Formats: sequence, structure tokens, C-alpha cells
Amino acid sequence: MRIVIVGAGVVGFHLAEQLTEEGHDISVVDSDPELVARLDEKLDVLAVSGDAETPSILKRAGVEGAALVVAVTDRDGTNIVVSLIARKLGAEKRIVRVRNSEFTEAGGVLSKEDLGADVVINSIDTTAHLLTRLVRNPGATDYARFAEGDLSLWGFTISEKSPLNGIRLKGLPSLSENLHALIAGISRHDGTYVIPDGDTELHSGDNIYVFIHRGSTKEFRALAGPERHRVTRLLISGASQLAIDVALRLESRVKSITLIEPDRELAESASRQLKKTLVLCGEVGDPDLCKEYSFGDVDYYLALDDNDETNLMNAMLLKKEGVEQIAILAQEPRYLPILRSLDLGVIVNPRLLTVSAILRHIRRGSIFQVSRLGESGAEAREYAIVKNSPMIGRDLKSITFPTGTILGAIYRKDQYMIPTGDSVLEADDHVVIFALPSAMDSVEKLFSKRKLFSK
Repeated sequence: MRIVIVGAGVVGFHLAEQLTEEGHDISVVDSDPELVARLDEKLDVLAVSGDAETPSILKRAGVEGAALVVAVTDRDGTNIVVSLIARKLGAEKRIVRVRNSEFTEAGGVLSKEDLGADVVINSIDTTAHLLTRLVRNPGATDYARFAEGDLSLWGFTISEKSPLNGIRLKGLPSLSENLHALIAGISRHDGTYVIPDGDTELHSGDNIYVFIHRGSTKEFRALAGPERHRVTRLLISGASQLAIDVALRLESRVKSITLIEPDRELAESASRQLKKTLVLCGEVGDPDLCKEYSFGDVDYYLALDDNDETNLMNAMLLKKEGVEQIAILAQEPRYLPILRSLDLGVIVNPRLLTVSAILRHIRRGSIFQVSRLGESGAEAREYAIVKNSPMIGRDLKSITFPTGTILGAIYRKDQYMIPTGDSVLEADDHVVIFALPSAMDSVEKLFSKRKLFSK
């Protein structure tokens, strides 16, 4: 499938890298010659340097008749213009990234059709949604929905007091007979990812990825960290639109929210937008403010300043003060390995979240959902079993799945089930596969027959 990506920054580069590996014919346009040269050197793509708002540049990149155009520059206006030109030039589908919430809010002045787009993705909204989920589920590190919302893939860190600490997976049913959950992957401190089996032993500090029926989320969360209680005091630093959006979403769910911002004008603006949040003008590191408002006693801290270094320093200060639950906004992916090695808390990168959100709307063969997990490249994918699949009528123990994968769930006629070796696949079943990067190609060959775009 011919795909044109406009914008060669972090989002554009990661999309081009992923989609090239999946066998698509990729062109990338950017006005920065250095970014274009980097793409040309590292990836097998057609890299075009020029102003993407110019029709002739888009024609050179192959927009005319392209199956998909993805506009992901850091300027909303450029992305919208590209989408409109691409529609005029005959591109079949268009995906547009925006930051301004007025382009995506319900009842907005412009619809996605007005923007020339089939899909509009708001990176701030995507990030705010994840952060809200993390605060509402202490100990969680990641989240994705599958099977029309009946099934979720959660990341949880196992605490020292967790009954999962030291248990082998085959002993999990002994903790709860009615727990509808399956641990599909484990990320460990040394950077390794493990696809577990029944003899795999869990340890405190392990970050596990677990498929959970929505009715079992609360129970499993209690198993992963029984000492972690509901968040009643939340501290947010930074008065960006993201921080304000998160506070607004949580005002009705968290008893006490404090937002702190050193810029007086930004702090006053945030105060006008927020109803139940205490807004302070100051810095997290101010010892007088820290003592007066007991920052060290909050249940959760969100470091959402626009500066990565500031977020890091603030997180280190509050970790020293005794705050256990922390999420840190990191704009630059190159900082992620360092931040994760410090073990300060959950690291959230809006750009990589945007990549994952866009990939969910691009499907090959029978893929219905894709979620990339952290920076490892591991993915969870939801596939439909098509009517001519050789897997129909066979039990799972007779099917050889690629090394580095695990089938986490089967979704059949609105019913979700955790599979066993005796589970038999039927036509139109949806299955959710957790796979390490090394297994992606083999998974594609097992399930994908055609290339499609998900509306």
C-alpha cells in the first residue's frame, strides 16, 4: 500500500520505520533538509524535501492516488492544508494530527470532513486519556482497549507486598478462582522482555502486561499492589493545556487536586479554567511551598511541565520527599532509556502515544486494533479469524504460534474468554495476540492476507 507521511519528526520517523517494516511503500515529506537526509540514510523510503503545503511537492511524493496520507507535522494548520490538498489530489484516506482541542471536541465548528480527513487524532487528548487512567488505577503503567472495550491490556508494576511476588504463573488460579486475566508479557529491570509460561516466576519490580476482563480490573489491581490505595491527593506541575485537561477530567474523581506553575500569567489562566483545583504560582522545589502544602504526602504526582529536564528534577525531588506514585512527561524519546533506568515512575511520551494511536487506524489483512507498548516495540494486536483461515476448527495446542508471541484472549459473539490449549477457533472470532518485535513478521504471515485501512 502506498502511504505518504508528511512530517519527519519523531512521529513521522517512527511511523515510517514501522510501516516500512510491514512492507508498505512509504514516502515522507518535510521542509527540514536535515530530517529528510536522516530519513534517506536510515530508512528505505522516498524522502522529499520541501513545503508540504505546496501541491507540486505533494505530487512529487506520490499523493495522487495514494492509499493513505498521514499529516503529522508540529503545525495544525499545515496538517489540515495537506489533508485538504490530498483529498483534492485523489488520496483515498487521510489521517491528521492536531493539538488544538477545538478541532476534535464534540460540537466543534469544523467536522473532520471539513478538515478533509477520515481520522483526526489529538495528541493532547490521547495523552490526557492515558494519564487519567493511570491516576485512577495506582500501580498501572500502561493501558489499551480491545474487543470493543470488554477486554483491556494493562501494564502493572508488582509491588513487594503483592501476593504475585514470588509466585509461578501456574499458581495464579490459586489466588482467585474467578479472576479473568492472563499475564502475556513481563518487562524486567535489565531491559529484557519475557513471554511467560506456567513456570515463569514473578518478582517485585516486574512490569507485567496482563489481559483483563473489565469486570476483573479492580481485583487484579489489588493483587499487583495491595498497599496502593485510591488516589485522594493529586499534585500536577505545569499549566500546559495537557495538565489542565487532565485536571478537568479528574476533578470529579479525586478529592484534592493541586496544580503548580511558576509563570503567573499561565497560573492565572489555569485558575480561570479549573473549578475544583487549587492553583499555586510557584515551583515544586520551593521548600516553603513544599512544607506548607505537604507535597511529600500526595498520593500521586504528575510532572507535566513542557521541559523534560524540569520534569526530571521535580520528580527526583518529590521521590526523595516520599511520593511513591509518579508519572513523568518526556517529550524526547532519546531520554526514555535514561528516565526508565532511574525508576522514578511511569514515563509518558506523547509522540510515541500518537504513533500508537495512528497505527490503530491502519490495518493490514484482518487487524482490527494495534497498541504499541512502551519503547520496546512489543505490540498487542487484535485479529479477526477470516472464513478461509486454516486455523478454524483447530484447538490452540495444535497450532504453532511464532516464538515470542502469546494468544491472550478470544472474543466471540460479544463473549470474551481466556484461552486454553483446548480452545477451538471459529470463523469471525477475534483473537488478541501479544508479540515481541522479533515475532511481528511471523505473526503477519499467520494472519494477514490483504491490506486494508480501518475507518
